[in-house]
Amino acid sequence: MVGLAGGIFGLALGAGASKLLSLLSNLGFALPGLGGRGGFTTVISPRLMIGALFLAMGIGIGSGVIPAYRASKLRPVDALRYE
Repeated sequence: MVGLAGGIFGLALGAGASKLLSLLSNLGFALPGLGGRGGFTTVISPRLMIGALFLAMGIGIGSGVIPAYRASKLRPVDALRYE
């Protein structure tokens, strides 16, 4: 759930930044590194958004499963000793 929430937040933040950058470019602001003045558009496809959500969820699952797996290999006495 944390990975999904982070993915949705990241998508919203990235889409907002993308739209802002496109808007500033179309208003005539020169962007460093792009040279000259000229507008451009950004495209965020549904396939890209779904892929980003699955990646975020995969990272969230991995960051929960890997430590849990390592902890399951310890004896309870050893685990409590390091607390």
